[in-house]
Amino acid sequence: MKAFLLTAFMLTSTVSLFADIDTNLVQENSILKTKEKLTIPMTDEETKKWAPAVTQVLDDGSFVLEWVPANEGVENWSKLLQIQFFPEANKTKASDFVSKFLAALKDKFPKNQSKIISQDDDAAIFEWSIPEENDEPAQYEIAKVITRDNGIFRVAFTMKTDSISDDQKKEWLKFLIQAKIS
Repeated sequence: MKAFLLTAFMLTSTVSLFADIDTNLVQENSILKTKEKLTIPMTDEETKKWAPAVTQVLDDGSFVLEWVPANEGVENWSKLLQIQFFPEANKTKASDFVSKFLAALKDKFPKNQSKIISQDDDAAIFEWSIPEENDEPAQYEIAKVITRDNGIFRVAFTMKTDSISDDQKKEWLKFLIQAKIS
């Protein structure tokens, strides 16, 4: 039997993206440290472009949900939509979280480029890219973190390229700016 994890992610559309989580993992949502929803407004047409790829819920209540284009799989994706929740980060400001995230990225990928687009104590939008190197493909990501009393939500759009078009960036920024917790 499956349970739908709408507490993590929901689209405001008649067609919703959601992740299936085995009820043995969730145990009636008792391990989740949040009952809040991260909502990203998308049209029906936009939601049909994505398919669930990864659902991971850990014992500490953190989780990762990922979607890839409907015609791709987790092993062979060109774009990725990811939602994460970090309950242990409940006392962290968004700006501090982003600074630590980008520092860790710089340690692992010294050639990365990053930019903070907007930030305050409660939310931040930032982007980063890495060139293709060794066995790692080039990647570009634009993400938003939102702090809450019980942890930090992170939503990100990633592509396997080191840059994206201005139109694609505007589209993803629109979704991130409108992403809300309820």
